[in-house]
Amino acid sequence: MVVESKGLKELPKVGSIAFVQERRIGKVFDIIGRVDMPYVIIKAFRNINSEELINELVYIKN
Repeated sequence: MVVESKGLKELPKVGSIAFVQERRIGKVFDIIGRVDMPYVIIKAFRNINSEELINELVYIKN
């Protein structure tokens, strides 16, 4: 899944865990796009339905 970044102070590291609320949804797989507005690609865990996460706020813990 591709996540738009907003308000990042620093880029997340590849392999960092992504959360929605307190639920672990996946790991950072890659970072693409412009330096001032990057997109984070998250590889979702098998039990996660990514369609349920549309318009949800995703947090990443480095």
